[in-house]
Amino acid sequence: MYDITGAVSLWNHLAETSKPIIIYGMGDGAQKILDVCSLKNVKISGFMASDDFVRGHSFAGFEVKKLSDIERQFGDCIILVAFGTHIDEVIQRIIAISDRHESVSYTHLTLPTIA
Repeated sequence: MYDITGAVSLWNHLAETSKPIIIYGMGDGAQKILDVCSLKNVKISGFMASDDFVRGHSFAGFEVKKLSDIERQFGDCIILVAFGTHIDEVIQRIIAISDRHESVSYTHLTLPTIA
């Protein structure tokens, strides 16, 4: 049986980590996560997208970068996956990222309602 007495909430973990936190995605889910991060005092260090979607643009004031650029800049980081997909190639890419970095998918983030 799992003992939850010493468990830390995901949001507390993200607020207290020394690792840079990167949001993977640029849509509505990314904006919702960014809004909650602001409420929960979670510092976001950047945004990334799949290589074919990076075109020198920005999202929420951050330059959107490729994973390789994020890794060069920050090294080890936490990736918040801010979108859902059923495309096998994208799912495999997310799995590969989670093999290298602590990762949390959008479905694992319980987002409070923001007025």
